[in-house]
Amino acid sequence: MVNLREIDNDMQTLYINTSADTFEFKACTDVDGIVEGVLRYHPFLYDRETYPEDPYAIPATEEDDDSIVLNQARGKRPIFECFWNGRLIPYTTVSEFDWCAWPKKTGTVPAECYSRFSGVLFTNDRFQVSTNKLTFMDLELQLKNKETLFTRIVNGQEQRVKIQKEFHQWLKTCHEKWDKQVKFRGFKSTITRTDVATKKMQSPWATFSSIEWDGRAYKAGQYVKSQKTQPVFFGSVIQFLLYGDHEGDVYATGGQVQVAMVRHQREC
Repeated sequence: MVNLREIDNDMQTLYINTSADTFEFKACTDVDGIVEGVLRYHPFLYDRETYPEDPYAIPATEEDDDSIVLNQARGKRPIFECFWNGRLIPYTTVSEFDWCAWPKKTGTVPAECYSRFSGVLFTNDRFQVSTNKLTFMDLELQLKNKETLFTRIVNGQEQRVKIQKEFHQWLKTCHEKWDKQVKFRGFKSTITRTDVATKKMQSPWATFSSIEWDGRAYKAGQYVKSQKTQPVFFGSVIQFLLYGDHEGDVYATGGQVQVAMVRHQREC
């Protein structure tokens, strides 16, 4: 006998336990259909993604042109699993909505953050399901109808907002607050920076001699060059800076690097 209350390795439980923040919303269709949805952010922590691995997912291969995407958190899996009157409809998923899809252009939020959230949709009985309760008949079609209205839910209250703008701000906040991708090493001292325009942001700044980022190490004295600039600039790393009171090694979303320019040249 198996006690269902003791099962803690199913995907929904893993999604809930590994999420750091949520974005709740509601969708209303023109046939009185109501869908309540939740997005959950699974941050990058220290040296790995925390998005739960699907034990039944097909591994990426070198022959797959999208293998890099497949190895990033959610990969090619659809965002939303779907429930009807509280019951999982296992053969229906919704890949994405326009307002939470992968960006076509580089923005203020790194592209990899768009693979770090999972989602779930709960519908009322206005949506039709198959006789065996395994698939929805037209859920995605109705939700992607231009007449469908999306609103955000905050503290249980419905808010009429620009859903794409609200989602983008939520994702940006999640990245800045929860992702720990850069390891700052070799703490040196805490300084005040008079070059920072905002006075309250001038102090404290912790300085470090090296960082680890995306599997690579960078350190003071190392020569670097700019990318996608004209002309190309060359310089030597002086130190790395992270705002806040820090001592010793620390993980953060990002910081700043101080570089002494050596020379520059034009690329042909």
